[in-house]
Amino acid sequence: MKTFVVADDITGANDIAVMYAKSGLKTVTYTCGSSERFAAGESVCVLDTDSRFLPAQEAYDRVYRAVKDLPDCERYFSKQCSVFRGNIGAEFDAMLDALGEDFAAVVLGYPDNGRTTVHSIHYVHGVPLSQSQFRNDPVHPMHESNLCKILSAQTKRKVGAITVEALDQGEAYLKKALQRARGQYQYVIFDVRNEDDLALIAKVIADVKVVCGSAQIAYYLGLEQCRNKREPVLALAGSLTPQTIAQVGYMEKKGYAVLEMDTLAIAQGRREEVFSQLLHQAELAYEVEDLVLIHTSEDAEAVRHTKETALSRGISNVEISVAVSETLAALAQALCGRLGIRKCITLGGDTSAAFCRSMAVEGMEIFEEIEPGVPLLKKIGSDFYFVLKSGSFGTDAFVEKAYQKLLSR
Repeated sequence: MKTFVVADDITGANDIAVMYAKSGLKTVTYTCGSSERFAAGESVCVLDTDSRFLPAQEAYDRVYRAVKDLPDCERYFSKQCSVFRGNIGAEFDAMLDALGEDFAAVVLGYPDNGRTTVHSIHYVHGVPLSQSQFRNDPVHPMHESNLCKILSAQTKRKVGAITVEALDQGEAYLKKALQRARGQYQYVIFDVRNEDDLALIAKVIADVKVVCGSAQIAYYLGLEQCRNKREPVLALAGSLTPQTIAQVGYMEKKGYAVLEMDTLAIAQGRREEVFSQLLHQAELAYEVEDLVLIHTSEDAEAVRHTKETALSRGISNVEISVAVSETLAALAQALCGRLGIRKCITLGGDTSAAFCRSMAVEGMEIFEEIEPGVPLLKKIGSDFYFVLKSGSFGTDAFVEKAYQKLLSR
């Protein structure tokens, strides 16, 4: 899927570019006047048109030419100032006209920078736009806070809104609200209070070809784009730290396929039984899921029982830990071989070491940092990508973040 973004100035171009890049998509920004488009194999091409301070007709013409001459993309985005300064209507209209489209979703909210929208009234750090610092902007003074009124004054197309009441009804209701709005309006402006609203809106507008507004919605659109990729990813969790336990819990809560390894059975000498059972369960899970997480028993009583059982059989705590890690690593080797999996995530130092031995990783290329101290990696001389994380590192959502990064490769 390719996305073409037209931004009205260079800082805005990079503002939205970094959002797409952060979601895991390869993104390139081209400066005004460049003839290059998608020249580096990127998924997202961002073009600065340097049009904010042009007269409306000149801005329209510049955007129209930029979009009209481009090979077809799956999504187009008109990136504008997060407080609607500039030739908003002219640039939105130019994109729709060049594409022969007659509908766009408009999302101006940027909560990370204090821009929120409630009942179409736009706020800057809680202050209505017309009362904010932008009231006295030297080029585009903003004397109106209602986004529908601002846009309606700059276009002949009909402008409508989807407000917080619809967002609070959930995804299914919101999809129906959008469908109804598309029958009445050419531009529909969404309320945005926070990042949860943005994530929900991104799901609902995932199939909308033209999106207009500010940058932050692009991060969530990028995540949706990555989620739509179909490629198996395997995650292994062998750590018993609170951080890893929380990360496994997060994945269970989000509905991912999570399988638990019976470590007590391994301590009892039934490793082959455990291995075969998990291998079968994982293969079945991959028939309907793209990500499977296999983790060790986390319950404190189960861990205590495992250690006691191992000791009763002359197996030390270190030895049973090694046996568990090696079983996880052997599962990785078997699943990657059988299913052609080329992307993995491991949680825990011992698990990561066993994984590298099992997958014959002798050297790794380092890519971007996913979270502090944890980079994306590639086995040298191959197209095998993976993530190795210390058990005590990472936020609850780490596995999901790593998953999205891996899908971008």
